[in-house]
Amino acid sequence: MEPVTIQLDKERHIKMTLGGMYAFKQKTGKSLLKGFNVADLDEGNLIALVWSCLIWEDPTLTLEACGFMLDTEAVNAVTSAIITPENISPNAGSRPNGSTSGPSGGMTSDSVKATSGV
Repeated sequence: MEPVTIQLDKERHIKMTLGGMYAFKQKTGKSLLKGFNVADLDEGNLIALVWSCLIWEDPTLTLEACGFMLDTEAVNAVTSAIITPENISPNAGSRPNGSTSGPSGGMTSDSVKATSGV
């Protein structure tokens, strides 16, 4: 995934890295590789998701500072940058074990629908 430029407190660049995914798991206990639905994230997890996509560029950024940068407009822009067509499983909901998480970061098309109302 190429970095996506967004405007928060200053110009920042969203990029999901394995290091960011690990940091997200350390803070939330949730693995991004196992999948999730954006509608199931609470405020703290949503802040942690955005933070985990920003720390590759700014390792000193704190969760608290990230949370105060985000308003509903910024959340919509950031989640649109994170949840892109290439991150969505084309066959979400059709896995044999009943899981709705997809193989590409685990985000499903339901995630995109849920994001639009944030």
